[in-house]
Amino acid sequence: MESAIAGVLEEHRRRARMEISELSSLSKVSRTTIYAIRDGKMLEPSLRVLRSLAVALATDAITDEVDQERSDSIAAELLIAAGHVTPRLVYALARHVDDRTTANTAERDSDLAKKDATANYIYTESRERRPVLVAS
Repeated sequence: MESAIAGVLEEHRRRARMEISELSSLSKVSRTTIYAIRDGKMLEPSLRVLRSLAVALATDAITDEVDQERSDSIAAELLIAAGHVTPRLVYALARHVDDRTTANTAERDSDLAKKDATANYIYTESRERRPVLVAS
């Protein structure tokens, strides 16, 4: 069974039409680490690794420009799937940022509700698939 972090990474890698070697080169994350995440051997990669992968996945192949909003979105999904943050924290942070930048409250709340629903799904999936260690 595929881990939540592996599923999120693979989904974005395919969407970006990026080979693992290209992702490794752009992100400066070793292919070994990327394969370990993909194969479910590394369930909680470091924050640096996840952020580097998100930036690389949001980089335009032609212009080499990073879509910051897309990068942040990918990073949030990866962080949730890896169990580093909860959907509630992501929602609170997004709400705080949007309160400062968005004038249209109804539009903001609708967007945040969609993001929250996605985050909750990813978080639930990652928690159901993560092995639980029990002390004997």
